[in-house]
Amino acid sequence: MTLTTKTIGFLTTFACMGFILTASAQSLVPTVEYPDQANKEATKIALVDKLPSSDWPVIMANVIKIILGVTGSLALVAFTVGGVMMVTAQGNEEKISKGKGILYWSVLALVIIAASYAVVVGITQLEFFQ
Repeated sequence: MTLTTKTIGFLTTFACMGFILTASAQSLVPTVEYPDQANKEATKIALVDKLPSSDWPVIMANVIKIILGVTGSLALVAFTVGGVMMVTAQGNEEKISKGKGILYWSVLALVIIAASYAVVVGITQLEFFQ
């Protein structure tokens, strides 16, 4: 059974998304350290005040940032695929035009994703989120 280019690309993208989501999820979950190792139950109650308190708008803004990061990574992968397709076209006009199309749409996607990220970051800087 041979692996096609699309299958290899899919597996690579899936692995990259897994690494990105793992790194992003680790920053969302607070780490709890017990100051008193002998009495963990009492320190669990005392540490409740130290946990971060976030409202739904803040949580949704963080989720949107993660989604935009993942889609930005996918757009960069598409940009790379389009560039490789154009380089390896060997004068085939069909492959060159297909590569140009992929490059065009991936650049457009990157611009839209960057603008969306700027809007989300700008909105989260408002006094409502503070």
